Amino acid sequence: MFKTTCILITVLALTTFSAQPAAAQSDAQGSRFKRTKRTSPTFPADPFEAEDSDEADGNPSDSEIAPRPFSRPASNPPTAVKVRGGASESAGRLRSPVVRDDGLSDDSLDSEPAQPRKSGLPKTKEQDGPRQTRHTTINRALAAQPATRKPATYLAQFEGGENVEPGPQPSGDGTPAEVTVQSLQEQIAELTARINALTAGQGRAPMPQNEPSTVQGSVFGPGVAAPPSSATSPPGPGEPSTVQGSVFGSDVTARSAWANDGLTFISADGTYKTHLGGLVQLDLITFANDMPGITSVPGGAGTQTATNFRRLRLRADGTMYNFIDWVAEVDFSGFVQNLDQRDAAAPNLGLRSFPTGTGVEAGNTINVIQPTTIFMTFKDIPVLGNIRVGNQQDWFSFEHIESARFLDFMERSPMMDVFSGPNNNGYTPGVSAFNNTPDKMAGAQIGVYKNNAYDSGYTFNVGDAWTYGGRLIWTPYYDEESKGRYMVHTGFGTEYRTFNDNVSATTGFDNVRLRSRGDLRNVSATLDPNYADTGNFYATSQLMIDPELVVQVGPFLFQSEYTSTWFYGAKPAKNLPTSLGSVFFQGGYLETLVFLTGENRDYNRQQGVFNRVVPKNKFNRSAGTWGAWQVGVRYDWLDMNSGQFVSGGNASDVTFGLNWFLNANARFQFNYVLSWVNNAPPVTFPGTLGALNGSRFVGDGTINSVGFRMDFNW
Repeated sequence: MFKTTCILITVLALTTFSAQPAAAQSDAQGSRFKRTKRTSPTFPADPFEAEDSDEADGNPSDSEIAPRPFSRPASNPPTAVKVRGGASESAGRLRSPVVRDDGLSDDSLDSEPAQPRKSGLPKTKEQDGPRQTRHTTINRALAAQPATRKPATYLAQFEGGENVEPGPQPSGDGTPAEVTVQSLQEQIAELTARINALTAGQGRAPMPQNEPSTVQGSVFGPGVAAPPSSATSPPGPGEPSTVQGSVFGSDVTARSAWANDGLTFISADGTYKTHLGGLVQLDLITFANDMPGITSVPGGAGTQTATNFRRLRLRADGTMYNFIDWVAEVDFSGFVQNLDQRDAAAPNLGLRSFPTGTGVEAGNTINVIQPTTIFMTFKDIPVLGNIRVGNQQDWFSFEHIESARFLDFMERSPMMDVFSGPNNNGYTPGVSAFNNTPDKMAGAQIGVYKNNAYDSGYTFNVGDAWTYGGRLIWTPYYDEESKGRYMVHTGFGTEYRTFNDNVSATTGFDNVRLRSRGDLRNVSATLDPNYADTGNFYATSQLMIDPELVVQVGPFLFQSEYTSTWFYGAKPAKNLPTSLGSVFFQGGYLETLVFLTGENRDYNRQQGVFNRVVPKNKFNRSAGTWGAWQVGVRYDWLDMNSGQFVSGGNASDVTFGLNWFLNANARFQFNYVLSWVNNAPPVTFPGTLGALNGSRFVGDGTINSVGFRMDFNW
């Protein structure tokens, strides 16, 4: 407000000054300045245009130089450019002169008190410093200007770059100084009143309306109100973030604050946004000792009771310069073993060196830092909409794309392990694009990725292996008024994967292994027991399809998916002539849940997944509020047997879940899982090193497990 007022005053001053006749710029009485000592050998033509000329010469002169009359052409005021260029600084330094009883203004630049004026121009004492003398002389010359000089001229004399007060002004009733100051004050008051009238009731300048973020797990979204901001510059225009679940909406201003999803920072112009967050999931998993029908339990952790940090992640995400969204997240909870697919049936022996001759499957357990979502998204690309580059979740399967922070149950269905995200934790490096129709009722997502699904680690892939795929989403019904409380989602995803053909004896001449852990994990990665496992085999390519259906009716939710896959060019090993034909596997799940407290899932129309749950009332014991409560049940199944030789097994699970949402950032989960497996003993294919020999529960029986989770994220 202050800068705006000063700029308007300065413009008015310039306009008034340029309208003055040239004759008004000269002294009406023809007075001359008093001779003073100068430190510069020459006096500039205009002291305002060369105010630093006294510092340019390193040899100051003590000779007295007669000052020149204070005059300047009205048609080209030398201070106009400077006032325009430094209005914000000069206006801030302007102070009105303090008039004393002796008829002179208080001038701190004089080394001694000035004498009262008797007639004509005031007399000044010789000054020690050249700059002080010059400004004192100039300021005192102002006092001699005729009363007809307009008030704006008084402002025009005080330029940026000098922190000085106006010189002495004549006092008394009707003197030019009083008229000048009074007129200036009246103009300031009038301009201030006009500005206040224009801005009354407007408050903080609003941001442009934005859409929800498209980067999964983000905090930048349209529904989060910004706290009051002290920023002087309103946010600039910007596009919506592409980070799913973002807290940054259309009404935020420059600030640093603790928003709904964590610590956020926004630049003054709104073009740069950053959110710092993380995820902690601590599990306690236990199994029933009685497992009727099970004849063999896999090695490693087996069915032992364990605590485990399921996820322990730190992340930063945001938007840079309006059109680039970014995410960088790593997980500290994972550990793996030195894997070699030569002998899939070798037992997991845990934390010990691997025995000679058993392969590396039973090798040392190593803690690893896993990259998860690390990418940039470029928005507003013609036709394609948004382009994402980096380590990301490939566009396949509803529950796979949905953030782990927002899942309904402690684990995704076993299809995640077998089809969507085997070995790579669900993330793959690549380039993808996604866009939606203007009404957001439909969307398309496509991508090309490096295939690290089955034979690579978290961060790398070696060999000529690629994934090509995409997903179509359609929302045939979406209740706009309730923002999706009543909606129907349909989707269809497909992927085609090629595999590394450069296999050798060190890997058993194979490149594929499909296996699934249970719906509760007592340890991480390969130490967790498998419920189904095909063992190793060789294939040249893979095709997958995945239809989706989600229906939400208020607090009730129904969700289901079915996935089927075909492997082409399959053999027990590349160096064997035996063909496995077209290997076919399938699986699916369906689940239903209800919020006992009336909430519903927040549907992300751009990505076709769910965002976080925000309870109607946060848990607060003193206030008598208990957050949100949700119960649900899920059934899932896998068929991993194909043809004469591949017998990965059959497995199915029924999971009962209870979720207590304390607030939008913290919850407790309880899951009880009843699992059933029908697996034959593994048999090594003749002439190979462990081909088609999986490590899994054996028998036709049931397994009971219970899990508790503390989950908080920000």
